[in-house]
Amino acid sequence: MFFKLRGIYSTALTAVLIDEEMKPTQISEVIRSRFNLPNEVEPHDVMIIDTDDLQGIKIRGKKEAVDKVLNRIREVFPYTVIWRCKPQLNAIYIGVVKEVAKDNEYIVDLGESKGILRTINTYNEGDKVLVCVKRTYYGKPCELSENITLVGRYARIMLGGRHTVSPHIRDPERRAELLALAYSMSTGKWGIRWRSSAEHGDLTVIAKEIQELIKEGEKIIGINKEGAPRLIKEGEEVAYVRFTVQCKLKADEIRNTIVPTVIGHHYLKSNIEDPELVDFSEFLMMRGFDRLKVSEELLTYLKGKIRPQTGHQVKIIHYTLDNKAIYLTPGTISRIDNGIYTIRRVFRNYGMHDGLNIEKKPGDYALTYLAEGSWWLVHEYHRENGEYLGMYCNVNTPIEIWGNRIYYIDLAVDVVKDVKGDIKVLDVDELDEARNEDIVSEKLYKKALELAEFAKIAMERTDNAEELIQILLAKQKPVIPLAQGSLFSNDCAR
Repeated sequence: MFFKLRGIYSTALTAVLIDEEMKPTQISEVIRSRFNLPNEVEPHDVMIIDTDDLQGIKIRGKKEAVDKVLNRIREVFPYTVIWRCKPQLNAIYIGVVKEVAKDNEYIVDLGESKGILRTINTYNEGDKVLVCVKRTYYGKPCELSENITLVGRYARIMLGGRHTVSPHIRDPERRAELLALAYSMSTGKWGIRWRSSAEHGDLTVIAKEIQELIKEGEKIIGINKEGAPRLIKEGEEVAYVRFTVQCKLKADEIRNTIVPTVIGHHYLKSNIEDPELVDFSEFLMMRGFDRLKVSEELLTYLKGKIRPQTGHQVKIIHYTLDNKAIYLTPGTISRIDNGIYTIRRVFRNYGMHDGLNIEKKPGDYALTYLAEGSWWLVHEYHRENGEYLGMYCNVNTPIEIWGNRIYYIDLAVDVVKDVKGDIKVLDVDELDEARNEDIVSEKLYKKALELAEFAKIAMERTDNAEELIQILLAKQKPVIPLAQGSLFSNDCAR
């Protein structure tokens, strides 16, 4: 079983994944040198790349291989959050049109899920249609296409497509060779998309695979549509893994066993605009400079440049366990005291204050208290005239702050205290569901409940949100590398 890795987590994940069963293929020269590996060019069973925001990875490939990668990652990084998309990418179904959403857009029942089909063809409710999963997501309907796609080791063929070559194949002679092969073959209505693995494959073997894919494709498009909805051919598993701060710091230590690595390497590379600063710092370490000192000075320099200050406006990005990004009402930093940020956020629309069941009115405001690395975020709500409405404690993964962005993953469970002094723990069922779906590990699940219970106990001692965050933080050592003091600590409230 072969895996292919690209991105800022490559060295750490290669060290985590490589064994007698799982082997890297088509690796970069840097990784080959670091691990003293042979020049393996076999097609991959699973591909692992950075997500667009660099906060984690996307995994795509055969189910068995994806399962193995996810199991290993969850074992080593229990504080990851994992979303598996459904249905599989490029899976082929005979679906049933359930609803005509609008002109040329249909909701199609696939049996295990539903998808959206956009087409120039006209269908009525109850019609059976052969479709392929074009894009797949977690928590929302997939996108379907009538352009059936079959995936091989070296190529994908698509009904009605044209012959193209992956941009990852950069050798112009090889690109020309592959296109010449495609146009020399009798492909009929099928277009060939050469995958990156075709850069190294034997042309005879590759040509045989194309012939087999076309033969299978012709059989599928002529299939009897009775018994719908049903799966005709499995596709590829797709999963997204988001790394919390603890995961990034763990990855640093793993990488450091292979090559000198600053403390905070992955935390920095996933956030800063100039990653060469990290590379230069590690160059100094290779020349004998002390790891702790270099790491401390690098972080001090970067934080000094991008740390938000009093009077700055900041965005708070609240990522949910169903893989959504919610932008809270932005606010202005009114005070920074001993690492605790006080942010004033003024609401401009009607609504409801979360958990308090009190109407939100324009002019209401929240005083939000947080600290970098905190497992909690506390809101204190007021009317425009200052009248106190209650407070709300969010349980989340440790908060990250870069520039004007404050972000974290919400762990669903919350604790609220109303003006009468009644305290409630909310949304434990959402956390239960995330644990049951393996979005969060058992360890992170128990951690979130522990944090909520401690917040509840702390709320019994105070009606003041600022005092509450101080009580909470007193029980938690920093989990993010800091420019002063220890760069590491345990990851649990004591």
